[in-house]
Amino acid sequence: MKKRMVLLCSALALCGCCSAIYAEEATAPSLSVESNIYGSAFTHGKTGLVVYATNTQVEYAEDSQAIFTLVLPDGSPVDDSLIDCSNASVTLTDGDGYYTGEYAFHKTALDGKWENGQYVYRLDAGDLVMNLDTYPYPDLESVREMSSLGGDGSGNYYLNLTVSGIVYDGVPVEDQTFRIHIFIFGRDYRGDANTLYGEEGTPAIEAEFARLDTKTDALPDASSLPAWTWIGEGDKPILCDHLADDFYITWPSGSDASAITSSDVRVTLYSQYGDALALTGEEDFQVQSSEDETQIALIYQNWPFMPVYNTMTIEVDGPDGSIAQSYDIGSVYAYEAQQGGSGSVSIYSFYGLANLTSWDQIMSPAICVLSITDENGQTLYYAEDENGVGYTTDDITKAMQFDASGEEDRNQKLAVNSVFISKLNGQTEDKVVGDETITFTKTTPGKDSGIDAGGGLLSPLNCDPSLEPAPGYVIPWGTENWITNEKWSWQANVNEGWEGLVVTPFVGHYKWEAEASSQVQFQASFHDEEVKVDWVIASNVDEGTSISEDGLLTIAPDESHATFSIRAIAEDGTLGAVNITVKK
Repeated sequence: MKKRMVLLCSALALCGCCSAIYAEEATAPSLSVESNIYGSAFTHGKTGLVVYATNTQVEYAEDSQAIFTLVLPDGSPVDDSLIDCSNASVTLTDGDGYYTGEYAFHKTALDGKWENGQYVYRLDAGDLVMNLDTYPYPDLESVREMSSLGGDGSGNYYLNLTVSGIVYDGVPVEDQTFRIHIFIFGRDYRGDANTLYGEEGTPAIEAEFARLDTKTDALPDASSLPAWTWIGEGDKPILCDHLADDFYITWPSGSDASAITSSDVRVTLYSQYGDALALTGEEDFQVQSSEDETQIALIYQNWPFMPVYNTMTIEVDGPDGSIAQSYDIGSVYAYEAQQGGSGSVSIYSFYGLANLTSWDQIMSPAICVLSITDENGQTLYYAEDENGVGYTTDDITKAMQFDASGEEDRNQKLAVNSVFISKLNGQTEDKVVGDETITFTKTTPGKDSGIDAGGGLLSPLNCDPSLEPAPGYVIPWGTENWITNEKWSWQANVNEGWEGLVVTPFVGHYKWEAEASSQVQFQASFHDEEVKVDWVIASNVDEGTSISEDGLLTIAPDESHATFSIRAIAEDGTLGAVNITVKK
C-alpha cells in the first residue's frame, strides 16, 4: 500500500499559527487473477506440431480466459476511469520445464476495456509460438515446435505469465503472475513405454527398515535435541530414482517415540515457483519407530518433468512436540527432448543444465569427407599422403577428414537451451590433385563407412564433466542417454499418458487412411463407453469434405489436401482426434 502525504495550511499560516494537517490520497488496489486459459493442438500423428508445414496451431476455447480484478482496500467501488494501462503489459516469465527465450509471446498489451474493475484477458492462435529468431530453418519440416513429449513429459505445458504496469489513480498496482496450460497431443506411446519399462511398468520402491547403526558408522552424537540423519545415494535426496531415501531421527535420552506412525509425519515438496505437493503416508512414505529412533522411508518416485521440486520439509509430531527439517532435493533428471527436426535440421532441447553455454559440451563436432563421382559413376574421395600431397581414392577410410561443424557447413549451434545441426546441402571445396584443381562435394560419412561422422549428442557418460544441474534437477551421470524417464506417463503403473477420447477407427498414432469420394463412420468413446461429442474438421480441406453431427466423414472427390484431421470434443472438453490420409 502506498500513500502520499500532503500538507494543508489555512490562512493562519501567514501569522505563524499554522498546524500541519495530513490528508491521505490515492491508495493502490490489490490485483487478483483467476486464470483458466487452456489451449491444445493435435500433432497429426507426429511428435511435434510442425506448425508451418501443417498449418496447425495451438487453439484456445471461447471460454478460455483470465480475469483480472482490482479491489480497493476499503471495499469501495473501483472507478474504471482511474485505471491506466498505457504502460501495462503481460509477459512470459520464468517457470519450470521451459525457458522464456524458447518462445515468442505476442499478446502483451492490455488494450481492452475494464468494466467494474475487471478485465478479461484471452489468448488466440499464434499468440504463443516457438521463437525462431536464433534458429535456422531452411525448410518447413525443420521448424522447431512444441512436442507431445515436452512440458511435463506428456505434452502438458504450464507456463507463467506476469501482468505488470497497471496504475490506478496515479499509484502503481503490484504485479501478479498467473499460469496457462497448453496441451500438445497426437501420439500413443504405450508400446514404447512397454519396451522401456516392461508391460507392467517399473516396480514399486520397497522400504527397508533397519536400525541406523546398520547403515552407517557416522552416528549422531547424543544430545538433548533430536538429531536428523539422511541415508541415500548422491549428495542430496533424489526423488526421481528407483531407490528409497531414509530419514532417521535419533531422539534424546529419556524420550519415548515408539508411538509415532505415518499419521504423525508430514512430507511436503516445494518448487521455486510456488508449487507444493503433500505426500501421502503409507503410499509415498512409511514410518517405523522405537523409543529412541524413528525411520521415515521415502518411497515416493517423482516421474513428471515439472513441477521441479527443489526443497522438501519433513515435520514430525514427536513425544515432546513438533520438529521439522528441510532438505535440498533433486526431483527431475536433467533431460533432452527432440522438438522439431524432421527435415534438414535436427534440434535437441535440454532442460535442467545450469551452465550449458556451448554446443560442444553435449555434442560432438561433425566431420566431413570430400567426394566426387568420376565418369564411370564411381565415388572417389580426397586424400593426402604423408607429404600432404593430394590424391583420390575409392577407400573412404583413407579419405581426409575435415571439421564440418562451422556455420557454412552443418552449423552446429546452441540457441537458448537447444543444440541443432544441419545436413550438408551440396557445399563444395576445391583441392589440388596432381596438376588439376578439382571441386569436391562435402559429404557426411554413412553409418556403414567405418568412420564416426560426429555431430551426435554426447551421453552423460561422455559429455562435459563440468556441467552442473539447476536447482531441483539431477544429472544422470553414468547413463547412456539424456531421457532416463522418457515416456514415463505411458507406463501401465503410472497411466498418465493422454487419456483422451478414443476415436475409432484408427491405427497406430491416431491415423486412418481413406480414399477420395469415400465415407467413413467414426465413433468416440471414453474408457470403452461411447460418448456424445461435437465433430469438427480441425485443418484445411476443400469444399465437399465434411463431417456430420454423428461422425460420418465425407471426403470430396477432388480433395487436394493429402492429410487433415478430425476432432471429437466431449461436453466436458475431453478431446479425441484422428489424422486422415487421403488416398488418390
